Amino acid sequence: MQLDLFSILLLGLTGFIAGGINTVAGGGSNLTLPALMMFGLPADIANGTNRLSVLMQCFIGVSVYNKHKILDRPAAIPILIPCILGGTVGALLAAILPNPFLKPVLLLTILSLSLIHISEPTRPLYISYAVFCLK
Repeated sequence: MQLDLFSILLLGLTGFIAGGINTVAGGGSNLTLPALMMFGLPADIANGTNRLSVLMQCFIGVSVYNKHKILDRPAAIPILIPCILGGTVGALLAAILPNPFLKPVLLLTILSLSLIHISEPTRPLYISYAVFCLK
C-alpha cells in the first residue's frame, strides 16, 4: 500500500480522533476500519491492523483510568470473561472468512453498531451489555 503525505496525515488524524472516541465511549473503529479499507488495505488486514490500535487504546485507557482511581475492577470481572470469549470467536471468524465476504460483514457490523449507538438512551439493558462487550 503506497501512501502519500496527505494520506498519511489523514489516517493519522482519523486514528487520533478514533483513539479519543474509543477511550471515552467506544466506537472509534467506525472511523478507522473504513478509512483503512478506503486506502486500499484488504478487509482482513485492515481489521487486524485496527485491532492492534484498539489494543493499545485499551492499555492506555485502563492505565489512565486506574491512575485516576476511576476503574472499578470488581465491576469489570463479570463482563471480562464473556468479552474475552466473544473476542476470541470474532477473531477466529474474521481470520477464516474470505475477504470478499469479510468486507461486507465488517461494514454491516459497523453500520449496525452505529445505529445502536445513536439509539443508546432507549435501548434495553441486554443490548447495552452486548454492545459493551463488542467495543
